Amino acid sequence: MPADLSHPAPLWRRFAAAAYDGLLLIALWLTATLLVNVGYDLLGLSAGTRAERGLQLYLFMLGLLMFGWFWTHGGQTPGLKAWQLRLQRDDGRPLRWPVATIRYAAMLTSWAMALAPALLATPLAHHYPALVPAAWSCLGLFAAACLATFIDPLHRSPQDFISGTRHTCVPRTRRPEPAPASTHAPQSPGRERAK
Repeated sequence: MPADLSHPAPLWRRFAAAAYDGLLLIALWLTATLLVNVGYDLLGLSAGTRAERGLQLYLFMLGLLMFGWFWTHGGQTPGLKAWQLRLQRDDGRPLRWPVATIRYAAMLTSWAMALAPALLATPLAHHYPALVPAAWSCLGLFAAACLATFIDPLHRSPQDFISGTRHTCVPRTRRPEPAPASTHAPQSPGRERAK
């Protein structure tokens, strides 16, 4: 059933949901990396370039499974649910796995651009001076993408444009009020027979 298309999600709620989901993704990645490292130690293996590439692919797939499952099963990650948002296709239908995969890859690229200036605080910036303008260029591109999100009437981000999706507000559902307590004590079945 297509959701209401008339209420695009405000950008501040999307950022809050992204921060929430980002923390969950980092926790998942840290746990998975810990398990892999413990497995290497127990088996006496050494991590090489192939192992690092395999770990990167493993972490990418774990994140895809997490986000993809939530997006294809109701359109709400825990962060989206907490902020009462839903991700759906532009036509209001739920996402399918190919669209979720494209959106996840675009989302990671966007996050990487936003976090690129953090590289400047690492020793890499001293060894590779070309990182400095590249990091600030990435941040500039991310800022331009945020500005485009403000200008778009549906508040779509670059990953939304690429995957044909958008965030909408989920209307609040009111809980039914509890029935008033009965003033009469229920009669037990044994009393009715005794009469």
